Amino acid sequence: PPPPPFGVMPPPPPFPQAAPPYFITPPVVPMFEDEYGAEVEYGDFERYASADEASDYYGDLDEAEFFVDGENGAFDDDEEEEVFAAPLSDMKSDAESKLLEIGEKQGEAVKSGKFFILFGKVCKFAMSIVAVAFICLGIFYMVVSLVDYNLDDAKIIETRDAPVGNFSWRLPHGRVRTCLEGFYKSIGVPQNYISADDILFNGSITLGGQKQSIYCIKKRIDNKVFIKIGTGTTSKTYLVCSGEEGVLRLLDGGMSGGKREIAPEFGRVVASFTAFDDPIFFRAFSREYGEAVDNPFSYEGEVKVEGVDCQSISTKDEDGTKITFYFENKTGRIYKASYLFEKQRIDIFYTDYKPIDEEQLRPFTRKIFVNSKLYATIEFTFVVKRNGLIFPN
Repeated sequence: PPPPPFGVMPPPPPFPQAAPPYFITPPVVPMFEDEYGAEVEYGDFERYASADEASDYYGDLDEAEFFVDGENGAFDDDEEEEVFAAPLSDMKSDAESKLLEIGEKQGEAVKSGKFFILFGKVCKFAMSIVAVAFICLGIFYMVVSLVDYNLDDAKIIETRDAPVGNFSWRLPHGRVRTCLEGFYKSIGVPQNYISADDILFNGSITLGGQKQSIYCIKKRIDNKVFIKIGTGTTSKTYLVCSGEEGVLRLLDGGMSGGKREIAPEFGRVVASFTAFDDPIFFRAFSREYGEAVDNPFSYEGEVKVEGVDCQSISTKDEDGTKITFYFENKTGRIYKASYLFEKQRIDIFYTDYKPIDEEQLRPFTRKIFVNSKLYATIEFTFVVKRNGLIFPN
């Protein structure tokens, strides 16, 4: 164009018009993932399914066919792969199988848990029964003990003549009874003293300067004693009886063998080996061993024996033998017993008292003098009371 006149500004060139925008909307391609995780295009579903099938898209998905690129999921005219969707029935069957398997495992776990719960309940029930039984047993023993205690208390208050164990005194009140009560309280006579009459002794005896073993069984109810001194072929066995039988020598070492009488003087010495309170006990209490005289003891007064202050009482045996017991004032126990025969005197000293059960004491050391000369020293190492001891055959 020609230039504008001088002094006139040329008009501005027209503003270039931008091209109208052109939006290209890519077609929407449905995608889904196959069983390996790869995306698969549905493509034009209407080409392969009818309108009815498309309206029931989710229900009849197993009827549709698709062409899928195996690599990137896009359509490829050169290489196509035909893929069919897995039927829902197969998918449901797999899910049902897994659910059934899980359900079976859970059922087993529940059954196992129920068993342990039931077992625990049974154990708790059994323990509860045992606990209740123990409580009932304890209450029963408490009631029985209380009743026995009250009965014993009532008996003591009623009789007042059984200060030692459960025995009844035949003796009147006086110095003799006071002395004997102190003696039996000092050695601790148990409640079952009458029934536990068998005593077993074992230890050593020194005769003529020689020390030998000694073994004795004393059956108090039968009033017999089995004594064995020594061992082997040199041993000597004796049976001490009461009354006219006296002391017998057992030739074969047992009760079933031959027997022989021995001299009365020697028999008395053998009988003294195990003698203790028998003459007192049989006379002091009411028992089934025969009637005793009203007052079989006499009080001899207080004396000193080997420098020991004692109280003395005496009694007489059936054959006229005088027996005197000396009770130590300090302890109340028998310190010495003297047996005076026509031409013989036997003195027994009792020391070293030890318990032979939970309640009673017995002397474990004895010194025997015959006519004022030391004849034997016995040291028992084992003394026990038992029921039903049997003499050796």
